[in-house]
Amino acid sequence: MVGVVEVVGRLEVLDVGSLSREGVRDAFADAARVQGWLDVKRACLTRRLNTIAEGVPSMFADAEIASASRSSRRDAGRASRRAKALDDVPELEVVLAAGGVSVEHVDAVARARKRLQPAQRGVFASGGERLAEIAAASSPEEFEAHLNVVVARLDEREGGQRLARQKRAIRLRSWTDRDSGMVIVRAEFDPESGMVLLSRVDAVADRLFHNTVPDDCPSGDAKQDHLRAAALLQLVQRRHTHPSQTPTAATTAAAESEDDAASDAADAADAADAADVADAGGGDVVPAGRPDPDPDPGAELTVLDNRCEMIIVIDWQTLLDGLHEHSIITNPHHIELPIESYRRMACNAALIPAVLDSNGVVMDLGRSARLATTHQRRALLAMYDTCAIPGCTVNARHCEPHHILWWQHFGHTDLDNLIPICSKHHHNIHEGGWHLLMHPDRGLTITYPNTTTQHSGPPATQRPPRPPPRQQPPPSPPRQRAA
Repeated sequence: MVGVVEVVGRLEVLDVGSLSREGVRDAFADAARVQGWLDVKRACLTRRLNTIAEGVPSMFADAEIASASRSSRRDAGRASRRAKALDDVPELEVVLAAGGVSVEHVDAVARARKRLQPAQRGVFASGGERLAEIAAASSPEEFEAHLNVVVARLDEREGGQRLARQKRAIRLRSWTDRDSGMVIVRAEFDPESGMVLLSRVDAVADRLFHNTVPDDCPSGDAKQDHLRAAALLQLVQRRHTHPSQTPTAATTAAAESEDDAASDAADAADAADAADVADAGGGDVVPAGRPDPDPDPGAELTVLDNRCEMIIVIDWQTLLDGLHEHSIITNPHHIELPIESYRRMACNAALIPAVLDSNGVVMDLGRSARLATTHQRRALLAMYDTCAIPGCTVNARHCEPHHILWWQHFGHTDLDNLIPICSKHHHNIHEGGWHLLMHPDRGLTITYPNTTTQHSGPPATQRPPRPPPRQQPPPSPPRQRAA
């Protein structure tokens, strides 16, 4: 194996300006080799400093690391967690030193380790060789997805106690920023409650702002965050107003007469709406058409419909029998949930099953062949985690369905002509001269204005891959019986 000194020497004399694409990739590989060696040395130094600090009560290892390396205490704490992760999985340290993985893989192990109970960490570390093998064959995101399954399987053995601990640990804090004067709210929810909350916020944002965006809404990357914050306010207030409708004596009398004529139906409808809203957060509900204790002049108050839908991708075996080594589980917000939570949701929800082929393409959505826009959006969310452009990390929920053959070019609004594209790449396609061609397996060929092309695989290649199967040892030869 090439020594790190030789690699550093090669990088030192590198003429970056003359490199080809392959040369740049080789140089990045060399830089990763050196960086991995440095990360391992840093972990070794951190271990030594922690050992010294054990005998000196007044010494704080993180403060020493931050001072010596001219870094923040946060970075020093991260270095300590990496050292502990490598202590648990020493096989990963060997691969890191060789440049086979990055420090982000180690951070993923550190986060997984933090979620485990002390008794579980020994079981987790016993699979170190396997973890190092998967890390070397995966991106950091793919590796973390695998670790999430490993942690969930360990927790499943204890009967899902982790979710119970998380439910006891929910928190909400608030303060006012001195510089901006904005009220900052920080909330921590257990995964099950958090996913329901975020899904309902997204559903309310879609209903309120699907056709009309508020005038004070910023553009660009801040747009979605602004709309979700406004949706959360509406969800908390449990109603929205229609200021264009001003009640008059005639309309009030008509409403009262109508109310008297159909009081039973109104009460039933109010009860159903109140149940929906109370399910989101409890408290008193102002039913539609009823007086508000402190009404706004000229505004009609209506209960806000906050029901939502979630796209859950889970393999059938996992749903029936529990987690296994090749489990596939994703949800709209990439939140880790125990299988019991998914089963509970399945019992209380209206289900629309989607069948995907080996390339991750929807074959059947449990509906008729001609899909409405809502069903097409469901299908796209089931197939894609992110924007369809390779390397883009914008969540598919925040993307727009794009016609491969443009609408103005007589392209049909059919599922086989639609992919999710983020706002930035939508502009690149319509205004920047990008041309997209979609293949039968939903792989893309992107032709850029300078005539260069880029190819991507089907949607399944954009999701975390299944870990490679464990190699079985060859059978031992039969023992010869002594004569």
